[in-house]
Amino acid sequence: MLKNYHEMTKNSIRLLFTVFALMPLCFSCKDFIGAQVESNSNDRNIQIYGTVSNMFNNQPIYEALVKYADLQTLTDPKGNYSLIYTLNTDDDRNKPVKFNVSAFNYFPYSTELIVYPVDNNINISLAYAAPIVENSILVLHKFEEYIDELYVCQARILDYQGIDEIDFVNAVFYYDNQVASRIDKLILPMDYIENVSNNTAHYQALILPSFGDENWQIRLNFDIEVYDTLGFSTYIEDQVSSVVIGDTLIFTPVFLPLKQDALAGNPVFFMF
Repeated sequence: MLKNYHEMTKNSIRLLFTVFALMPLCFSCKDFIGAQVESNSNDRNIQIYGTVSNMFNNQPIYEALVKYADLQTLTDPKGNYSLIYTLNTDDDRNKPVKFNVSAFNYFPYSTELIVYPVDNNINISLAYAAPIVENSILVLHKFEEYIDELYVCQARILDYQGIDEIDFVNAVFYYDNQVASRIDKLILPMDYIENVSNNTAHYQALILPSFGDENWQIRLNFDIEVYDTLGFSTYIEDQVSSVVIGDTLIFTPVFLPLKQDALAGNPVFFMF
């Protein structure tokens, strides 16, 4: 019996040694499992990426603003964007999150999306909203109805929303007064001439090469500005005119009475 007691004592001591020996290993396991949990939590980070392009010509849109939840970024020159989003409990419950895309002169895009625990590829096409000056020209032209050559300014305007959305089109001319050593600009409304299609139309303005005592001489650069009824606009600067009579025009020129301010000896100039 005494022998059995000693055997039990030895076994107990061995058990205690075994327990003490395993304790560091157990703590190491705990630490290891904790690191795995933290690593798994990083798997909650997903990528939301895609391309933003023009709906009408599929061209990429540079510097479009992409927002998802409280994250935002700008597209690169190829229209690409990327966001790293961390899934939360709302996403686990399939709660939608606001997704917005906007760009200058485009209609904004807004929706709500449910993201999944995988990378999400979301491509967006935005509708271009502003008018487009497809072509413009300023050339000398001789009308039978007028004694001198006149400058004819023509433009072909496109609006994807329909040409009826165009509010007005202006031609901006620059005149040089060498006597007064100054350059000023004259803004003239362009006349609507005709529709080319439901989205395209021709506009024209006639202007004198010089004014009154001819101190004011037209320069060979001009601008076109277009405004639509939705508040979008386009301003095309530094178009170069031609001084050759008979150069190719966008369409057959139409003689219209010159604007009163264009015929006046002292036209109304706008300082710049």
